[in-house]
Amino acid sequence: RHPAQNAIDAAAFWLSSLECGDRLPALPQLRTERLPSELARPLSSPPRTELDPTPISRRQFFRTLASHPTGPKRRAAPMGADGQAAFPASARRPSPERARLLAALDRAARDVGADVPAEFFPRVTQTGACADHRVCVGVCPTGALTVADAGDATRLQFNPETCIACGACVRSCPEGALQLDAHGGARQAQAIAEHEQRRCESCGETFAARERATLCPSCIKAQRFIGDAMTRLFGARN
Repeated sequence: RHPAQNAIDAAAFWLSSLECGDRLPALPQLRTERLPSELARPLSSPPRTELDPTPISRRQFFRTLASHPTGPKRRAAPMGADGQAAFPASARRPSPERARLLAALDRAARDVGADVPAEFFPRVTQTGACADHRVCVGVCPTGALTVADAGDATRLQFNPETCIACGACVRSCPEGALQLDAHGGARQAQAIAEHEQRRCESCGETFAARERATLCPSCIKAQRFIGDAMTRLFGARN
């Protein structure tokens, strides 16, 4: 199988999905031809490299093995909620491969008077259990999920153009609030969650309010901890 066959198959699939009637653009094909003799180069083997002739003693061998029992040291990577390396903010950027494919589809669609099919764009929805933890934003490798301020509220926004449907947001959500469909979305960016922001009556920090809460989750946990401790120390309260 030719190394370029997968890319050609993907291009042919998306071009054939354009709803343009009989004006379907020419689909790419892989064709092999004999290389002209004037362009052919004689085969040459890579130069041989001589091995280090210096022998190693038995003591040196075991000393090296004891100092590096697991091989070379690897650089530690931050771990995400799913056990995989998380993406730092500086490394979140759109996929250049997807950007090139979308630009090519836009040009082909304009030439035949069609639109890029909805199957090209993923769709992310939430079940209503979103608690504004923003873990999904932190693990999204392409920055498709962002948080925007809207006055006294914050919005979780989703950009289908940059989403690669990796599913990291779904796996990392502590509330299990996100659902991902790899195809069939809309091209326009959209807000999939909105949270009212209130100021905690105890610590003064802003937090995403749920129902009629007046304390942030940290202060609620602290009060519960103090209440449990008082109950354990002094017995049940009347």
